[in-house]
Amino acid sequence: MNGTRWCPPSHELRKAYHTGQMDFSAFATAYRRELAAHSEELDRLRELAEGRTLTFLFASANTERHHVHVLMEVLGVQAPT
Repeated sequence: MNGTRWCPPSHELRKAYHTGQMDFSAFATAYRRELAAHSEELDRLRELAEGRTLTFLFASANTERHHVHVLMEVLGVQAPT
């Protein structure tokens, strides 16, 4: 499973967020809807997360408002402190 992209936001959704057509709250809501359509992938990620550390790689200048935070919330996992 290493190096696999899991459940990224759609190109259209990322573009709308990055061009300022929607704020992060609207982006997060829309991304949660997209994720809901991928329950099998989410279940697989939850299974991988059980008793393990998942590493999410992303490229963004804004590390606080990023799709990975929404994905982690949906998966029920927390970032290390």
